Amino acid sequence: MMKTLLVVRGAEEEKLVRALVEAGAVEISCAHDGQTAREALSSGQYALAFLADGSAELAKELAACSRAGVLLPLAPERMDEAEELTRAGVFVLARPLTRAALSTAMRCAAALYYRLNGAAAENERLRDKLNETRMVSRAKLALIRYLNMSEPQAHRYIEKQAMDRRVSRLEVAMSILANYDT
Repeated sequence: MMKTLLVVRGAEEEKLVRALVEAGAVEISCAHDGQTAREALSSGQYALAFLADGSAELAKELAACSRAGVLLPLAPERMDEAEELTRAGVFVLARPLTRAALSTAMRCAAALYYRLNGAAAENERLRDKLNETRMVSRAKLALIRYLNMSEPQAHRYIEKQAMDRRVSRLEVAMSILANYDT
């Protein structure tokens, strides 16, 4: 299903790994401290982080610095922290955990991970498009300034060069800027 990071200290590691596998995790890595967990999640390869030690601060930090769904089981007496943790992007689970509850939470957290990755990819595509538009506008300005073209003429020139040379408008704009813009 998804690559999972288990953040655990102590002897319950084997039991938790077994529970995560039964709930649908396929590839589980363990981190035994917060620093290792931060480094592992910063790689972007984990869909889930399961914090077995109940550290609310670490859970909030991991949720803020990664796209992984962060699952934090809490004892009933600590459920007053749930609202703040949820606002921070942490999936709070009530202890004792059932297999069904863990499985459902893992699927929800994975869905969040996939949506965040899709949004990040779209964000990157839009950032690239904006950068291209900026570069083309700068190239048009250089053509207007140095070759006394009108804006429609500069636009047409860039479009025609891109078609004739079979390159992108960005490449044409970059070559224009290399020649004219200082």
